[in-house]
Amino acid sequence: PGGAGRKPYFDAGANDVVDVGVSHEELLCRVRVLLRLKDRCDDLHADRRELGTILHKSQQTIDSLETANSRLHELCLTDPLTGLCNVRNFEQMLSQEFRVAKRYNHPTSLLMLDMDHFTAVNNNYGHPSGDCVLKELAAVLRNEVRESDVVARLGGEEFAVLLPQTDADQAGQLAGRIRLSVAATQFDAFGHQVQLTVSGGLATWPRCPEISDPEMLLYFADQALLLAKANGRDRIMTVSDMDVNVRRQMWKDYRQQN
Repeated sequence: PGGAGRKPYFDAGANDVVDVGVSHEELLCRVRVLLRLKDRCDDLHADRRELGTILHKSQQTIDSLETANSRLHELCLTDPLTGLCNVRNFEQMLSQEFRVAKRYNHPTSLLMLDMDHFTAVNNNYGHPSGDCVLKELAAVLRNEVRESDVVARLGGEEFAVLLPQTDADQAGQLAGRIRLSVAATQFDAFGHQVQLTVSGGLATWPRCPEISDPEMLLYFADQALLLAKANGRDRIMTVSDMDVNVRRQMWKDYRQQN
C-alpha cells in the first residue's frame, strides 16, 4: 500500500511497511536496516543498564564518603577515650559562647575539674584501669549537666564544664552536685572498686569584673582549681567568692603572662 494506506500499519506499531511487489534486493536491504536499528537499540538498552549500575555504585561511594567524613569530623571534635569534647572543640565553643554572652548580657560560667590523687590509680592498678575510671567519670558528668552545657576533657584527668546562661549561684549548685556524685561513685578499676574525689574551680562572667575575654575566664577557673587542690582537695573554689585583692593579683598575673 502507499500513501495513506500505510498509516494504519505505522499507527499499529510497524517499523516499516513493504509493498507486495517489492524486489528481493530491496526487501533484504530493508531487513538489514531494521536489524541495524535493533542492534543499536539493544546497545542503547545495555548502555542504559550499565549506566544505572555505575550511578548506583557511585551513590554508594558518595554515601560511604559522607559517612566517613562525618565520622572523621566527629573524631576531630571529640576525645577518643571519653567521647567528650576535646580541647580544640572546647576552646572554639568557649569563644563562641562568650561572644554570645557579652552580646546579650547573659551570665556564663566555667567549671574546671581535676580528679584527686588519680595518679595512684594508674600506679596501683595500671593505666588501662585509669582509662576505665576516666570513662566512668565522663558518664557521671554527663548525667549531672544540662543538655545545653558542654563537657570536655582537656587532658589527663582534667575536665571542663561550660555553663551557658548560668550565674555563679546556679553554677555553684551544679558544681556541688557533681562533687558529691563523684564522691559517692564506686569506680571500677578492672575489678578493683575505688572511691575518688574531684576538686574544682569556678569562674563566672560578668560576676567577676576582672574577666573580660574567654581566655581569662578559663585562666581564672583554672587558678581557682589550683587553689582548691592546694587547700585540701575535694572542694570547689569559686572566683567570685575570693577576696578582691586575690582576684586582682590573678588579673595581674594573667596580664604578665600574656
